[in-house]
Amino acid sequence: MTQIESDGWETKYIDQRDQSEWIKTQLDSEYHGGGNPILFRLPKPTQTELIKTLIQSTDLNQISAISCLLK
Repeated sequence: MTQIESDGWETKYIDQRDQSEWIKTQLDSEYHGGGNPILFRLPKPTQTELIKTLIQSTDLNQISAISCLLK
């Protein structure tokens, strides 16, 4: 992926293979080290989409990230 934009809080990338756009942000950025990075395919998922994914997921990293996003 190629970085195309950054504002210091989020970084936007483009996947050259399919031209999809992605954004990297930090969860809990107020913590030491800036928090945990998370990568989303744009457009970002809605709250409803996040809840549906949370219900179906067995991946603890995914569950943790979605929980942080929903708080």
